[in-house]
Amino acid sequence: MEEDKKEIVERLTKLIKKTREGQSIKNIVYKKGNGDDEYVEVIYFDRTKAIDVTADSGIAMIRDIVNHL
Repeated sequence: MEEDKKEIVERLTKLIKKTREGQSIKNIVYKKGNGDDEYVEVIYFDRTKAIDVTADSGIAMIRDIVNHL
């Protein structure tokens, strides 16, 4: 089964934004870079943070995002 990482991030974003920590977040976006690079941008109202999720499974990606908030 192929995981849809973009959809996972979109759904996780909705959940995170319901929390106190999430109120400072404008959006969270999954992006593919050059080659096999994958990352997630956490877009706050005053800054942006990139999280490397290259080769992460769906659950590993969720862990990485939550741990970097």
